[in-house]
This record gives sequence, C-alpha cells and structure tokens, in this order.
Amino acid sequence: MATQTTLVSLADYEALPRDLRCELVEGELRELTFPRWDHSQIQFNLLLSLGQYLKTNPIGRAGAEYGFILGRDPDTLRSPDVYFIRNERLGLIEGHTWMEGAPDLAIEIISPSNRRREIHAKVSQYIQAGAQLVWVIDPDTRQVYVHRADGTTQGETDSLEAPDLLPELKINVLEIFDL
Repeated sequence: MATQTTLVSLADYEALPRDLRCELVEGELRELTFPRWDHSQIQFNLLLSLGQYLKTNPIGRAGAEYGFILGRDPDTLRSPDVYFIRNERLGLIEGHTWMEGAPDLAIEIISPSNRRREIHAKVSQYIQAGAQLVWVIDPDTRQVYVHRADGTTQGETDSLEAPDLLPELKINVLEIFDL
C-alpha cells in the first residue's frame, strides 16, 4: 500500500519555526545543512566581488540566501547561496517577503550533501523561472559551471563574466577559492 505525502504550501512554510533551515521543493520540505568553512568563504568572496562592482555600477542588488518562488501548485521556494537582481525587477519583492520568479543571476555552491541530480534540478528551476544565468561553484574541483537561459553550459576556470547582465564585471575564478 502506497503512502500519501501531504504537500506543504507557502502559507504552511511561513508558519514553520524561523530557525528551521529548509527549502520548499514542489510542495515538499527539503532540509538544508549548515555550510562548511570553504562554502561560507566562497560565498563571502562572491558577495565581496559583486558588492564592489555594484558600488560603482548601481544596476541592481546582490545578496545571499533569500527566498525565490520558482513555482506554484505545488509551491517551490528556493534560496540560492548568492543572487543578483536588476533594479527594474526589485519591485517584484512585495512587503520584503519572497520574490516571485528567479533572480537574474543565481549562484549555487555545491555542498558535500548535494547530489548531481539535485543541482541539475535547481539549475533547471532557476532557468525556467526566469534566471538569465546560474553559476554552479564546485569547491572540490575549484571549477565554475556557467548555465545560460539559452540552454548552453560551459566550465570556467579563468574568469567569470556576464556581459549582458553585469557589463564589465570580471571575477577571477582563483580569487573565489581564496580561503
């Protein structure tokens, strides 16, 4: 006999204790683990690079671990490790809750608990919900995989650029991994 799973809605999610670390994926809660040292330092380095760029090019906002509603019925609420949103899309954040749709750039840092299929699902969900770019950072191999909305993917070992989204931004990949 099959068991039936009760799906969780965004309203149900909002009622959960605030210290519970989880995402909502197609109506199911997925527990998140706390990041390791290398993960947090890579996240910091990315935020620092984006922050410096945005200080001189105020075209949007960057941040970390904020909720994006990537799907409805069943609901999906994902939180990229780092994100960028263009100024003209900041109005989609109503009442300082979660944004409907994906950030323009979503950055995921692979954790030891992540499975390849899970990372591919996240990338696909971000792209389908409107992300122009998704960067997947692999701390173990020290590589970055760039996924574009047009479906192309490339591995990057030198520098990260996003000319259509963040003109003149150039992040040295080695600096991301400077722990």
